[in-house]
Amino acid sequence: MVLEQTLAVLLIAVALWTIISLYTKRNIIRFGKKYSHYTFYPIFGHYFQLRNKSMFDICINEGIKKGFPYGCWLGHNFYYATDDGEEIQTILTHPNSWQKSEFYNTFRIGAWNSILLLPEKLWKPRRKFLAKNFSQPILNSYVQIFYRNSETLIEKLKDVQNKNLFETFVCYAYDSFCETMTNKNYNIQTEEGSEVVKWIDHCQEILGDNIVRVGSGFFFAVLFVLTKTPKVFQLFKSILLYRNFTQQLIVDREQELKKNIDENKTLLDSIIKADKKLYFNRTIINDELVTFTFAAADTSGNTLAFLSTLLGMHPNIQNKLYEEILEEIGPDRPIEASNLHSLKYTERVILETLRLIPVIPTVGRYIADDIICGTKTIPKGVNTVLNIFGLHRNKKYWTDPLKFDPDRFLPEEIAKRPSYCYFPFSIGPRNCIGKTYALMNLKVAVANIVRNYEIVSNYKSVEEIDFRIFMTIKTKHNLDCRFKPRK
Repeated sequence: MVLEQTLAVLLIAVALWTIISLYTKRNIIRFGKKYSHYTFYPIFGHYFQLRNKSMFDICINEGIKKGFPYGCWLGHNFYYATDDGEEIQTILTHPNSWQKSEFYNTFRIGAWNSILLLPEKLWKPRRKFLAKNFSQPILNSYVQIFYRNSETLIEKLKDVQNKNLFETFVCYAYDSFCETMTNKNYNIQTEEGSEVVKWIDHCQEILGDNIVRVGSGFFFAVLFVLTKTPKVFQLFKSILLYRNFTQQLIVDREQELKKNIDENKTLLDSIIKADKKLYFNRTIINDELVTFTFAAADTSGNTLAFLSTLLGMHPNIQNKLYEEILEEIGPDRPIEASNLHSLKYTERVILETLRLIPVIPTVGRYIADDIICGTKTIPKGVNTVLNIFGLHRNKKYWTDPLKFDPDRFLPEEIAKRPSYCYFPFSIGPRNCIGKTYALMNLKVAVANIVRNYEIVSNYKSVEEIDFRIFMTIKTKHNLDCRFKPRK
């Protein structure tokens, strides 16, 4: 009897919630009918149609196959996906779409209070504070760290054949970033240290492959936990191990600061000593460090893996790049900050890599109030998926978009196209704070790799590469890319 009553109350509660939710979202439902390719079911959304699809399939392939813009329902949350540059620019810069989309809440399991997820009131002072630590003089001082770690990378590339190229390059990026944060090298490029990279990759793979189950609401998240218990255990184990690693960075740096050693101050020093209104406990500092280490290392490392592969596919571009590096730096001279500005072709190669394979392929924004985009009005409560991957390959803006051509970024070529067709670092107030850091790090690594190795690949087209995504983009398989020492 008690069980029957409990079930009856539960069913009534679910029915009431469903009715109220559908009523409050009536404008979104009306809007969504114009862009959805599947039948919407109350409570379930498009769960049955999408449950076995990966995040790359949902965010990118669905639009490629059926055309942008398109929409899908994860539970009662509607996601509107677009690859139109004008729409993307409007949404990224509009005050009504300042918040991250609800998809980003999945990131809270690893970093609840990071700057990535903060409300505007808390975000603004923290962003302003952090930006001071990315000034050009500070970034210039990091170049010697980038170079020193790239020398270790050069040694590692001797044995990288048939191995996980992403792991190799991401380990380099972690070593570089952790040293700039703490003035200490953690030797992540060693076999033992590379476990750090595997932890974060496990998290991305599990969440990316199960995004519909995780993102469709509480009921489906519970169902995911019950039906995929081993993967859930692996997910939380990886998160815990990663947070322990970043926590150790904080402990180590605090111990160094207590010694009052007169040395270069780091970003982590600033955070530790910050006003308590910004970082009022160790947990929040660790949340921030989880975000920064992941954002800086995974993005730079993945970009290096894709860039190397693209150079292996295009020996003529690689030769031109090699000539510039020898002319501006030489075959074996240490790379200094003063060298980087003159590496013009190197920068174009990096920018074109980020066009063809943007390391952050989608950006999400929540519409807090109605936004007018051209002839349409996106209603309050819609989650937007801004498809940077699709935008960068959109024939509306790019001639022969699948062709790898660094000269697209010559000044005269840039002037021919609208500014809103290229957003590898996002735009607007929540753009990437580490853009210049990333470009400098990439330039150092690329220059040192190319002057030491000839890169080869059997790929004939980027269409041969199968991608997977969660926050960043990787592949389903090891990349076909090999490094031959130059004589």
